[in-house]
Amino acid sequence: NISFAIRTLGVIFAYGLLGLTLNWAFQPELAASGFGFNFSELSLDAKNALIRDFNAFFLASFVFAILGVITLNSAWFFSAGIIYICAGIFNLIAIYTHGTDYNQIFVGEFLLGIFPLALGIIISYQKKKAKV
Repeated sequence: NISFAIRTLGVIFAYGLLGLTLNWAFQPELAASGFGFNFSELSLDAKNALIRDFNAFFLASFVFAILGVITLNSAWFFSAGIIYICAGIFNLIAIYTHGTDYNQIFVGEFLLGIFPLALGIIISYQKKKAKV
């Protein structure tokens, strides 16, 4: 059954995001190092911004994915995917327009965006097919 496969893949995606959220919440030094930040050298305001923003980013997309799994409404998966596609685009803009350091995090951002978008497209296709 396709809904079982979507739910299974959605839960795997969601719990990966939950792991990232918990990492930023409870081990921000370790989480920051994975993104190339030296956490101990940052100001207190910068530390606050990283912890707050990354937790909001990952937790919101976790919630979107879980809602997608529960409801099988493609909009929730599209919401999660759009967040990561936008992150990847802005990563590239920062690199090429603002001269920030080149990093390969954008590859992961695009992959994290494509995965839920694909789930959303499959759901939409299945619903359209069922109506015909």
